[in-house]
Amino acid sequence: MEALKLSCQCGKVTGKINHITPKLGNRLICYCADCRQFALEMDREEELTSTGGVNLIQVPLNHFELESGQEHVACLRLSRKGLYRWYTTCCNTMMGNTLKPETIPFIGILETFVDDSENITQKAGPILGGVNIKSALGDPSSELVEMKGEKRILIRCIRKMLGWKLTKKGHPNVLFDDDSKAIVKPNVLG
Repeated sequence: MEALKLSCQCGKVTGKINHITPKLGNRLICYCADCRQFALEMDREEELTSTGGVNLIQVPLNHFELESGQEHVACLRLSRKGLYRWYTTCCNTMMGNTLKPETIPFIGILETFVDDSENITQKAGPILGGVNIKSALGDPSSELVEMKGEKRILIRCIRKMLGWKLTKKGHPNVLFDDDSKAIVKPNVLG
C-alpha cells in the first residue's frame, strides 16, 4: 500500500494519504479568493504561487489519516457555509479543505502539508491544471504551461467526487465524527 507522508512545518502533526496513486485524485492549483484568504489568515502568503494560487491534491476523505498531533489540529471557516479549512495550531501549517462528509467526501490536501522528503509527482502525479483561473492575481499561464484546460479539470473533479460520494468514501474519517460533526469547533470568521 503506497502512502504519501504528511507533516506540518514543525513536525508535531503528521499523517498520510493512504493508497495514493496518480489516478486516485486531482492534483491542481486553485486560484480562488477563499484559498488566498486562508493563506492570509494563517500568515502564509509566501506559500501562494506568484499569481495567488495554492497547490493541492484532492483525495477521498477516508484516505486521509492523522498519525500524531491531533491535539494541534484546528479548523476555520471563512463564512458559516464555507469550506472547513483545517490547519495546525503549533505552526499554522495549512492542512486541507473539506466539506461535510455527506456532501462531497473529499479533502483538498495543501502541498505545504506534504512531508518534504516525499516525491509528490511520483506518488500523486503531475499538476493537472488550474481551477478558478479568473480569480488569479494576474495571468497564471506561465504556471499552467502544458496542462489541461480548466473545463477538463472541472469535469474530472466532478466525476471523481461524485464517485467518492456514491461509494461512500466519507466514513470513517479522522476529521468528523459519525454524525458528521467536526472533531474541533470551527472558528467562523464571517
